[in-house]
Amino acid sequence: MRKLMAAAFIAVLMLASANAKADLIEITATNDGVGLNGRFSSFTIIFDDANGDGLLQFDEIVSFSGLEELIGFGRSWSELTGIPDIAGIATQSGFGDFLSGYWWWVPTTIGDGNRGWLAARWTYTSRPVDSVPEPGTLALFGLGLVAIGLFRRRRRTK
Repeated sequence: MRKLMAAAFIAVLMLASANAKADLIEITATNDGVGLNGRFSSFTIIFDDANGDGLLQFDEIVSFSGLEELIGFGRSWSELTGIPDIAGIATQSGFGDFLSGYWWWVPTTIGDGNRGWLAARWTYTSRPVDSVPEPGTLALFGLGLVAIGLFRRRRRTK
């Protein structure tokens, strides 16, 4: 019975460490260079696709590279406040304006609201991010290996 319990414990630890990874997706937006929107940098968003639909939603953002104004006042933004609706890429979420479905939204530099850029002015690419095991995952895996070692050692001494 003890052997069965030890084997079950080891199996649970190994399964827990295998299932602890997140599904991260990276979206890169490259500016099309047309009109006033051509003065902005490209940007990258990494998000955790928690619901598995493959579409970016505001509450799934893990990191945002920032957005810079290349021509003009030289402003930059380090956070997003709203996500546009882009077929196959993102669903409208975050800042809730009637126009927000077509715009990327960032806070204004003077803190008095939001500023938006037309989503159609960027070209989008999406790819899965190679996941690196989290420290908790590595700890669980290590604990499983230690348990296997102890189990084998006890078996040899008998």
